[in-house]
Amino acid sequence: MDTVFFGQQIDGAAAFNHDLLYEQGLITARDTLAAAIPWIFDPVPDIMHSPSVRQSVAW
Repeated sequence: MDTVFFGQQIDGAAAFNHDLLYEQGLITARDTLAAAIPWIFDPVPDIMHSPSVRQSVAW
């Protein structure tokens, strides 16, 4: 299995390397799309694409 495991987000923040974190996001997005997974279990990239999800959540 060609999978990449990254550290916690706090580790990336402590590195103060925005380019590295951006690259991590690109790799995560690429691998997630390639696996046909429509979600990421991650507290930081809390991005919702489906309008029905936004309507069902009461913020």
